[in-house]
Amino acid sequence: MVNSIEIGKAIYAVLSEDEKVKGIVGKKIYPLIAPVNTTYPFCVYSRESINPSYCKDGNHEDSVNVTIISCSNDYTESAELANAIREALELKHGSINNLVIKQIRITNITESFVDDAYLQRIYFNIITE
Repeated sequence: MVNSIEIGKAIYAVLSEDEKVKGIVGKKIYPLIAPVNTTYPFCVYSRESINPSYCKDGNHEDSVNVTIISCSNDYTESAELANAIREALELKHGSINNLVIKQIRITNITESFVDDAYLQRIYFNIITE
């Protein structure tokens, strides 16, 4: 069985081990929401959807949509963090935290300014098996 519901573990493992990402945020990589009073910069990741692909033997792979948000009170820093996240994840494949990743691709990147923070939203599609 494909265990894509736990894709966050793989995302966290890759980002928390990447030197560029760590150099910008340290350990401030959070699922869904950052704790109150978290200082900038940080990033937040969330699973948006899972679309299973079935064959006669059952589910053979999932297409998982994930959003990662780069947050900073400095525009340039938010863009640099977004680029580091992209470099860490884009086209990554292999076994990560007992989840087989076939491919990771970016589907979109948007930006906004909310509550004194620059946000870079990076949308990924991840194929798992």
